[in-house]
Amino acid sequence: MKLTTASSFIPTVLLVLLLSACAEDTGQQQEAVKAERSPEPPDCQLTMGWDPWEPYQYVTPTGEVAGLDVELIEAAAHHAGCALTFEQHDFVTLLNKLRNGEVDFVPGATRTEARETFAWFSIPYREEVFTLFVRSEDKELYADDDLESLLKNRRRVGFTEGFMYGEEAEALMAEPDYQNRLVSARIGDLNLLRLIEHDIDALIEDNFVAASVQRRLGISNRVAALDQVLQSANVRLMFSRDSVDEDTVERMNEGLKRVIEDGTRERIISRYKTD
Repeated sequence: MKLTTASSFIPTVLLVLLLSACAEDTGQQQEAVKAERSPEPPDCQLTMGWDPWEPYQYVTPTGEVAGLDVELIEAAAHHAGCALTFEQHDFVTLLNKLRNGEVDFVPGATRTEARETFAWFSIPYREEVFTLFVRSEDKELYADDDLESLLKNRRRVGFTEGFMYGEEAEALMAEPDYQNRLVSARIGDLNLLRLIEHDIDALIEDNFVAASVQRRLGISNRVAALDQVLQSANVRLMFSRDSVDEDTVERMNEGLKRVIEDGTRERIISRYKTD
């Protein structure tokens, strides 16, 4: 009996050892596969500051940041090998955070000498058109007006804080005599509601934004654009000099060039165009 027991015990021990070795080998293989499948974290990680400005930047019902600008920038960042995170504030707050290096970049920016003291700028990546909007029933009344005539005639004009509307408009808006006729808002949606409620007589807004907000707020056809365009200019990404180096800006420039040259930009923009 003792001999039989010992004989049975030896194969059992060998089987346990063999299974343990196989398990260890399998575990090592799995770890190796995981290592192969898990990419190294990107050496370029950027925080994009954004403010609600539909259709360029907004939050979906599922809580994701989306929009025309977001899609363009994500495509460029992919080509640049950069990972993105998002931080939401109003535009004035974002400018301060960018100045201090608390966010790395913001989209849709106009290059100015003042901003170049604290920011780098990318190549232009899309066009932005600002127009004067009035209530639809007042379009004929204001048909021949431009920003200067509206202000001279004591009309109240809404604008969004921190935005640039072109040299001519900026000069008019800096006139002391017009200060009490200019009504600021930190979010563009507010000015459209003010217009409908007759709290202002006109507003300055991007064409895409005005159309998108009207649809979302259910006020389509209640706002109309005047014929005069305040500004039509290319916009850029604005990077913090405090947190982003020139090499990273150049990487993003190359990504933007790819998006423009391969037709991705036009495909994205075409999906946001209105009739």
